[in-house]
Amino acid sequence: MSESRFYLRVAEDFLTQARKALNLGITSLSALSLVLAVKNSALSIISCFKPPLVMEDVVIELKFLNEEHLSAFENLRQRLEEFTEISQYIIYTYLNVLMHGDFATGKTPSEVLSLEELSDLVEISEKAVRIAEWLIEVLHCSQQ
Repeated sequence: MSESRFYLRVAEDFLTQARKALNLGITSLSALSLVLAVKNSALSIISCFKPPLVMEDVVIELKFLNEEHLSAFENLRQRLEEFTEISQYIIYTYLNVLMHGDFATGKTPSEVLSLEELSDLVEISEKAVRIAEWLIEVLHCSQQ
């Protein structure tokens, strides 16, 4: 199994865990699992080009890859830009508040998102994983 395929498999697992947690009403665990699904999807794309560092800022790395490697391939570049925008939104907006709560509003991680916001996050995260899957297939990273 390639590294890209492995990280995508981890992302799919986090999506499954997010759905299960949501069905059980554990919203903070569901939301955090969605963020981790997107991050692992990003790692699957990054690993097509280089070994990813799990602690790196994946959004910055995705932007770099788009500029350095995909500028000549418009369709791929557009899909990677779309994925990067989704990743940036999800990771930068939700990761810290889902781990530490929101001090400014006094909300704990389980209080940060409403069910409607969480449903939207599920949809957006699933879209990100599907884009990552498409990218690693088109780039032939899943066979490495």
